[in-house]
Amino acid sequence: MNLLHSFTIVLLSFLLLGCGGKTYTFDLNDRDHEWLAGFADYPEGEEEFYELSSEWKPLPIPLDSLNGIRLTGNNHSDDLFMYIKRELVGLKPNTKYQLSFRLQIATNASSGCIGVGGAPGESVVVKAGVTSYEPIANEFSQGFLRMNVDHGDFVTGGSDAIVVGNLANTQTDCIETVYELKNYRNTINSFEAFTNQE
Repeated sequence: MNLLHSFTIVLLSFLLLGCGGKTYTFDLNDRDHEWLAGFADYPEGEEEFYELSSEWKPLPIPLDSLNGIRLTGNNHSDDLFMYIKRELVGLKPNTKYQLSFRLQIATNASSGCIGVGGAPGESVVVKAGVTSYEPIANEFSQGFLRMNVDHGDFVTGGSDAIVVGNLANTQTDCIETVYELKNYRNTINSFEAFTNQE
């Protein structure tokens, strides 16, 4: 039995230090800010079986006074990758930026629970990254839809994304789970990215 993973992204903030540092803040409580959701590491055409969905909507109870982008999927492949993406405009071309991420996610993955393929909280990681090209799930390997960016494997980061934490919240009840907000920052892992010519 695989677990249905569901979480809601509430706030995203990026601080880019480089030539004329910029801060981008997206409060997803008021609207989706043109963030687009996607899924990878599953067989193409199996979206219904994997129960994939994304929607800007109110958070689950008891956080239902807030809104965010909710991503849901059943991790049959033990490697399902759920993501949101958006173009950042106003950056200088051919410039190296040092990035600092701040995210807030609503999660009901209790701590210390057991699941097929790993703990539903501690074994599911949150990654953040930036690339100079659009991340797309369109590459195929062994019949699976794969990303065109290096986001790493399982609980490790890659050259285009780093791990900023896991989904485990402070709750310990593995049956009657409760959503709570969890904050993420990449204060330990620095991240650099280069803009392209455009």
